[in-house]
Amino acid sequence: MRFKAKKKKKKRILIFYITIGIMSYLITYNYLNITKRIVKNNEKVLYKLGLNDYKILNIKTSKIKSLLYEGLNYSLEEPRVAKSINVNSDPQIYIYNTHQNENYDTKLFNAYNISYTVETASYLLKDNLKIYNINSVVETKSISSYLNANNLSYKDSYKASRIFIKEAMDTYPNIKYFVDIHRDSVAKERTTATIGNKTYAKVLFVIGENNPNYLKNLELANKISSKIDDNITNGIIKKSGSKVNGIYNQDLNENIILIEIGGKDNTIEEVNNTTKVLAKAIYESIGDKDE
Repeated sequence: MRFKAKKKKKKRILIFYITIGIMSYLITYNYLNITKRIVKNNEKVLYKLGLNDYKILNIKTSKIKSLLYEGLNYSLEEPRVAKSINVNSDPQIYIYNTHQNENYDTKLFNAYNISYTVETASYLLKDNLKIYNINSVVETKSISSYLNANNLSYKDSYKASRIFIKEAMDTYPNIKYFVDIHRDSVAKERTTATIGNKTYAKVLFVIGENNPNYLKNLELANKISSKIDDNITNGIIKKSGSKVNGIYNQDLNENIILIEIGGKDNTIEEVNNTTKVLAKAIYESIGDKDE
């Protein structure tokens, strides 16, 4: 009798674990299906945005993050326009981010573990400038690594970007324009514009008055800003005084400007829409300047 009882007990335990195993499998299978659907939906968004390499190569999800980090390579709808400036293989514009880790909204792409930052915006601008035959270069060195290596804090970020700007000047002597891309931290309604069926991340130009190039920096910012739809630009803000930076490294060259593109709650699609507009405005401003 004891033998039969033990046998029944073992059988019940075995059935229990088999049941648990089947339930676990079903739950996992269901979870993976849901996740797969989310990923596919997000892939449709990537496709919609025009990620050429993704469409052509059908790159796996695990590789998308590095691809986006290096440059989104968007397919741009605008037709190529005629050149009105001298173009050569050397970059004319140096794009950098004093605050590289300022991020945008990432909810849509949580399944990819992707974080979109102002550095992503820099690559978008670079890609969009190519449409107008304007070569640019994006700074790849890490601001935070420089700060850590030199025992500096986040508030010293402009000291790090200052070093990078000088190095870029030495490396690319033909660079004429310098663009520091940031993003705002205010509510989305203040950083977003809707025109037709498109939404845009608004741009804001920041000029430091405490530097000898102030008027020239301001002239360039005014020229670019004036060529952007009033709904998309928040204009220009001038900063000076003891409680603000007031320089932003703009003393290094008369063509250094700081541009905030959108805010923390803007999507990468909204940022991309804006970089298209900004690239065109920069092209028209550089063309006017050299005519």
